[in-house]
Amino acid sequence: IYTALNISVLFVTHDPQIALQVAETIIVMEKGQILERGSNKGIYRRPAFERTAELTGICNWIKPELKEVSRKAVSVEDKFLIRPEWITIDKDDAAAGLKAKVRRIEFAGPVSYIHLYLEEFDCHM
Repeated sequence: IYTALNISVLFVTHDPQIALQVAETIIVMEKGQILERGSNKGIYRRPAFERTAELTGICNWIKPELKEVSRKAVSVEDKFLIRPEWITIDKDDAAAGLKAKVRRIEFAGPVSYIHLYLEEFDCHM
């Protein structure tokens, strides 16, 4: 409705998923201070802070030396973030990437969560 009427709306929520769905611009606050401001896609895909990344979705943090394996890894502070949906699985041993072992598959209705173990750290997709 607000788009059709061309009006601005301030929507306050503690639910990051709702903020990502309805907002064009998101301001993330912590302890009364603005932590980060950006578009919903920008905040999710390229967060500036680890706290923002953790608030907006599942995070896989990889070691800097593994960053070259993924073109999609995003630098956040001194770590590298890979979101679960940025990971692909390939059974081909010759495929570029990292080898992983499936630790567990969690059925959750329309999606399933695959918990992987690769090169000394856990990964979720």
